[in-house]
Amino acid sequence: MSHCEDNHRDHHDHQHEHGHRHDHKHDHQHQHAQADAGASAAGRAPPLAGAEQAVFLIQNMDCPTEEKLIRDRFKSMAGIEAMQFNLIQRELTVQHRLASVDAIVAALKALDMEPALKSDTLTGAVDLAAGDDGASKISRRKWLLMALSGITAIGAEVVVWSGGQDSSWLVIGLALVAILSGGLDTLKKGWIALRNFSLNMNFLMSLAVIGAAIIGQWPEAAVVIFLFALAEMIEALSLDRARNAIKGLMAMAPDLATVQGADGEWREIATGEVALAALIRVKPGARVPLDGQVTEGQTTINQGPLPARACLWKNRPATRCLPAPSTSAVPLSIG
Repeated sequence: MSHCEDNHRDHHDHQHEHGHRHDHKHDHQHQHAQADAGASAAGRAPPLAGAEQAVFLIQNMDCPTEEKLIRDRFKSMAGIEAMQFNLIQRELTVQHRLASVDAIVAALKALDMEPALKSDTLTGAVDLAAGDDGASKISRRKWLLMALSGITAIGAEVVVWSGGQDSSWLVIGLALVAILSGGLDTLKKGWIALRNFSLNMNFLMSLAVIGAAIIGQWPEAAVVIFLFALAEMIEALSLDRARNAIKGLMAMAPDLATVQGADGEWREIATGEVALAALIRVKPGARVPLDGQVTEGQTTINQGPLPARACLWKNRPATRCLPAPSTSAVPLSIG
C-alpha cells in the first residue's frame, strides 16, 4: 500500500528572536476556515447549494486503496453529490441529497468499513465522535495473531529447508495457520474488492496467495501474506506518527493575529478569520501565525522544525516567509 497524503493547514507559526515587528501580507490560499464560508477549521469545503454534509471517521481508511474502493462504490449511488477524503485524519466528508445518512453508512459497512458519524448538517449533530482522534488501535489479540502467523510461516519454510516436502501435511498445516491467523483480513478485503470490481492491492495479494497454494508452494504463500499484513500494520503506525507530528505543529499556531484594517488601525482577530491579502504584524518574540511574503523589514528566522529547512533563515523584503515555529529579531511586514 502506498503512503497516504492529506490536507495540511497552511497557517503555522514563526517565533522571533529579536525585538522588532513583522508584517505579513498573504498572497495564496490558506486552508483555515472563514466565518462567512461555512467551512470548518479542518479545511472542509462548504456544502453545495441545497446539499447536506456528513462527516465520518473511518478507522480502517488510511490509504488510496480504500479511497478508490469508496469512490467506486459511491460514484453510481443516487443522491451523492461530492466526496472529500482526509486520509491522515481518516475522515470522509460526503455531500448528499438523501433523506438520511443510513444509506451511506450501509454502503460503507458493505465495504468492511467502520464509519463513525462526526457531524451531520441534516440533523444538526456535531462532534459526535469528538473523543476519537482517529489513531490506529491495534489490539493485543492482533499482535498475538501476527506473531503466530510469523512463527508458523517461518516454521513452514524451515521444514522445507530441512528436507521436507512442500506438499507434506506438516508444511501445509503450518502454512494454513499462518494464512488464517495473519492474512484473513487481506483475503476478506480481496473478496470485497472483487465483488466491487476494484482490482486493488488486496485482491492481487489474495490472488497471489491462492495461486501459490494451488501450485503447491505453501511456505511461499504463508510468508508473502504474513509480510504484507505486517507491512500494513507498520504503515498504520507510521501514519499515526505523521498525524501526531502534524498535530504538534498545529498546536504551536497562535489563535490570534494582528491585522491591519481598512482604516489603517491594527487589530487582533482570530487566525482563522484573516482574509487573503491581509497585512499582518508580528511583534518581537511572537510567533508568526500565517505564512506570506515579507514586505518590510529584515530578520533571521529559525525554521528548524520544518523538514529539510535550515535552522536559521534570513528573511528580507520580497522573500517568502514560510510557516514554521521560528524566532526572529527584526520586525517584518509580510503579505
